[in-house]
Amino acid sequence: MLLGSRCPFTVKNRNVENYQQYAQIDNISSDNLNYIRQTCTTVSVCSRSKEEFKADIIDKHNRKLIIAFKRGAKIPIRKNLMKVIFNLKDSYFDDLLRSVNRLDQGLVECIMPTSVSFKGRPEFADVHMFESYCSAEQLEALKVIASCPSAGPPALLTGAFGTGKSRLLALAVHYFQTLQTAEQPVRVLVCTQQRISADKFLEYYDQVWVDVKMGECYLIREYAQDEVKLNYRPFIRTSKEFEAIYKSTNCNNVVLITTCLTAAKLNFVPPGFFTHIIIDEGSMMREPEAIAPLVVANVNTKIIIAGDANQVGCLIEYTCAKLYKCSRTWYGCYSSS
Repeated sequence: MLLGSRCPFTVKNRNVENYQQYAQIDNISSDNLNYIRQTCTTVSVCSRSKEEFKADIIDKHNRKLIIAFKRGAKIPIRKNLMKVIFNLKDSYFDDLLRSVNRLDQGLVECIMPTSVSFKGRPEFADVHMFESYCSAEQLEALKVIASCPSAGPPALLTGAFGTGKSRLLALAVHYFQTLQTAEQPVRVLVCTQQRISADKFLEYYDQVWVDVKMGECYLIREYAQDEVKLNYRPFIRTSKEFEAIYKSTNCNNVVLITTCLTAAKLNFVPPGFFTHIIIDEGSMMREPEAIAPLVVANVNTKIIIAGDANQVGCLIEYTCAKLYKCSRTWYGCYSSS
């Protein structure tokens, strides 16, 4: 929808004087808005006559994306508009590549296990305190997650939609926190594919009460933090704000919940800072997106991946990506082997 020469919204972009025409793209979900803002800075508006008109993405408003045409540019006529193409920015994928390239070599060997990696049976953890929160079958799965070894392959939690995987992971976070001592810190990083899933995970975490001192819990919403309304939880931070917390406190018992893409920005902490990293919704992420948060891990970090093998995951049609097997999910690499 074309809005005219003046934008009716207060936009965050300071160079509004460079634009002569504004438009908005309606009915975009919150998570898609978040993804677009991270991966795209421009769009191509196409007409029925196959003309393309370039516009900058300048802001978002509710479920609308605000775009603007620069002064001197040709402006499309509303009745001739046909579709909008989002132009991916290379820097998004460059950031993912840099994160993957920075992975600890010992960690890489752990997350690419061989048959030797699975020799021996781990000693199962005592999770009886959570019996009232889950079924007998879920309790057995929780034992396996809680017993995930260091310097070994990731633990894999698989299950269909609605079987309580995220709730079970929240119980695992509470169990990990019971292990914290003065000599042994517990720092858990929980990564999801969507912001709304991070919000929901925090809700599951707060529903559990355990008779043990818990640490601080922070939810990072790097994008759209103005939209969040979680009255029951005051700890809402951006990655920059968490950096200040990290530098001013020891963070010996902390839970950090965010998306994988935001977690990859936590490069101000050393590898191995987090004792546990949980990847939820692993079947919906491209492989580099799921692996990027491991930039803050090392060989001693315990890693858990959860997902649904039958869930509709990411779809990549790029021929080169298929050729080098980059169109698969990291979760799929484990679940299919």
